[in-house]
Amino acid sequence: MPRTSSASRASPAPTRTIGSSGGAVKSTAEPVAAGRELGADYAVTGDVESGGDALRVTLHVDDVHSGAQVWSQTLSPILEEAKSGAAEDELAGRAGSLMNETILVAEQRRAQAKDDRARTTYDCVILLELDNLVEMISDAPSAQRNHRQR
Repeated sequence: MPRTSSASRASPAPTRTIGSSGGAVKSTAEPVAAGRELGADYAVTGDVESGGDALRVTLHVDDVHSGAQVWSQTLSPILEEAKSGAAEDELAGRAGSLMNETILVAEQRRAQAKDDRARTTYDCVILLELDNLVEMISDAPSAQRNHRQR
């Protein structure tokens, strides 16, 4: 499973809290460098904008190994009351789902780029997941047709 570190850019202080499954450490390093120090594969950073009744979150996923930005998107709650607990839950769920998909695709690309003999068991599982997803998507139109004919 890829490991991620996270940092918040919402704080104006130069020190950022970097979180990982092993706990949080404070670091003045950039998130990608801090993620590298923690042994993570990806660094997740975000900005939160909150003004009036509006709430916006901009998230970034960076590959710790290459330093390349894998994904970045600004999200706003879909619900009418943007600052309600339900809206925050909806936003967090959507952001988590999008980041999960993004990291899965990045891992699949990394596994595909490797020579067959260099692939690990993890790479093979990731590629199998990609094959299953492609098969599910390609079968969807025929499954819908069969369902309509009943």
